[in-house]
Amino acid sequence: MMFLRLASLVAAAVTITLNATYGFKTSAVLQYAILFAALNAALDIAKCACLVGASRAWRTRQPVAAVLLFLLFWPLLANSLWCGLSEVAFNRASEQSQFNTDDGNRTRAAATHQRAGAELQTLEANPLFKSSTACALPKTQRERALCSSHASAKNTLREADAILIATPAADPSPQITLLATWTGYDMATLLLATALWPIALAELCSSVGFYLSASPARTGSRWNRFRRQNEITPAQTPKTSPKPQPTPHAQEGLRWPVIAS
Repeated sequence: MMFLRLASLVAAAVTITLNATYGFKTSAVLQYAILFAALNAALDIAKCACLVGASRAWRTRQPVAAVLLFLLFWPLLANSLWCGLSEVAFNRASEQSQFNTDDGNRTRAAATHQRAGAELQTLEANPLFKSSTACALPKTQRERALCSSHASAKNTLREADAILIATPAADPSPQITLLATWTGYDMATLLLATALWPIALAELCSSVGFYLSASPARTGSRWNRFRRQNEITPAQTPKTSPKPQPTPHAQEGLRWPVIAS
């Protein structure tokens, strides 16, 4: 149970951070952003405590409070799920958008590189390129024009090479791409599902985990047994020993002296 409580604390810290971050981003005004962040954090803390409070209220014979706390847990859980999912979706969307931009730049650079390479091959196969000593000593106007086109194509090829080297070609979510290829589902749907799954587990762990790891009232302790015993059997005051009574024989042998008047 100790490890379950530790895991619940970690999950609660993650969900509270996600909810507070989402609340902070919902307003461009700093004051409202801080208020929304504090509100979302407070609601998530209340969500984590609802099931534990409902269980304790039920054990202490407060059914109304237990039912209200149990019913309050569900809208708080829905709000926390929405905040956490929105924050993760924002991050996933920005990553995917950046990848799409980089992929587009790389595709255009690859096409430019291929076109410039083909143009260089065509220019270098021209007899004027050989007569100008590979554009080292252009003499005629036609040779100079060809060498100018050759230099421009080489410059374009270098720029395309720089873009291809600087732009990463790796997919940020290769497993999602592979899953989309296998299942045929849209990438957006799979990204949403994979974002919702860990958030839902974290929310359940941060609430149900506290409920499962909460220690119940210790009814078997010595102090509680002593209190119950005192409530059931009242304390008895010690009885005083009776005074010894004289025996009849002792009373018969008793003689009072006669006092002369």
